[in-house]
Amino acid sequence: MKAYLQQNIRILLIAIVYCIVIMFLSIGTVIAQEDTVIVGTGWNMVGSLYNGPAIDIIRTEPAGIIVSKFFGYNPGGGYEIKDTLKKGIGYWVKVMEDGIIIFTGPYTNNPPNQPSSPYPLDYATGIDTNITLSWACSDPEDDPLVYDIYFGTDNPPTTKVSSDQSGTSLARSGLSQGTTYYWKVVAKDDHSNSTSGPIWRFTTTAGQMGTPCPGTPTVYYEGKTYNTVLIGTQCWLKENLDVGVRIYGSQNASNNGIIEKYCYNDDPANCNTYGGLYQWNEAMQYTTTPGTRGICPTGWHIPTLAEFQTLSSSVGGDGNALKAIGQGTGGGAGTNTSGFSALLAGFRHYDGYFYDMSDLAYFWSSTGYNSTSAYLMYLFYDNSGITFTTTPFKELGFSVRCLKD
Repeated sequence: MKAYLQQNIRILLIAIVYCIVIMFLSIGTVIAQEDTVIVGTGWNMVGSLYNGPAIDIIRTEPAGIIVSKFFGYNPGGGYEIKDTLKKGIGYWVKVMEDGIIIFTGPYTNNPPNQPSSPYPLDYATGIDTNITLSWACSDPEDDPLVYDIYFGTDNPPTTKVSSDQSGTSLARSGLSQGTTYYWKVVAKDDHSNSTSGPIWRFTTTAGQMGTPCPGTPTVYYEGKTYNTVLIGTQCWLKENLDVGVRIYGSQNASNNGIIEKYCYNDDPANCNTYGGLYQWNEAMQYTTTPGTRGICPTGWHIPTLAEFQTLSSSVGGDGNALKAIGQGTGGGAGTNTSGFSALLAGFRHYDGYFYDMSDLAYFWSSTGYNSTSAYLMYLFYDNSGITFTTTPFKELGFSVRCLKD
């Protein structure tokens, strides 16, 4: 399809057919190449040398520069707004900047651009439980867009929480504390095209941290008073458990009805400061049930691996937030913003010796791995990592921290 153009007309005039023909044949008339016409800012006369397209499929580059209707001359009534360009007829149209009018028709409409610029930012933490999600999106042809939004705790999110909404924001309220949420936006234009955005995620704030658990500020157990601390929705003992009769590092605990503990370097003063160190079977009181009470007070239990992972999520994976002030150094210096007050208590090795005091903190979970190993959480002195792993020997002696049922 070829087209033509009369450029640089700034004022739309009422004229007769004869004048239009003269303008088409004048020196100012431009024959366009193929199906495009270069236009200048202001009024331009354009037309098709063959069967012209409908106005609604005409495009421009840059998009959206046409700021008027297409006006064609009607001998019986002057200039009128036209819906279709006819061959050999000139039409006035105004553009707001230099560009190109494209007469391709019919043409393939492009899908929307991918949604972007999410709020909250991807992987954001500490987000309020009442939040307004927002994003940005555009369309190559400036088609009107609507959006479907998927949201939830599954990755990928499968629950559609809004359909065909026109705005680029969505309020969500009553979210759970310390929880990671996933969301996705699908943009749709009015030509049945759609573009799915990436999966974004954020983690809500853990809520109040560092304060005693409501109604249970302390726990008295076996002659010792323990403080409690609320971290997210979990109520923890603030100190390592120190209960039982001390045995030497060269000995193994036995299922004799007596709770047996190690003190680092066989020094009772270390149990007073750092708590006892326990073999897994002794801490579990010779059961393998995850979440068992074990050697914890009544109404409390040894945390499962999943519960330790929830603790980690509550502090955004920041091990320094779990370590007491003065524990660790450099990038591993404790800030104790959670109030968990972890101490780098080291461990008892099955060779009977003790290692890693001031370097590492190890905590047994109640989640076993197999007959000889179980899961644990540990913290480093020189970085902020929180690590979950298994140990090949349940005979190792680690710290125990109790969690309220």
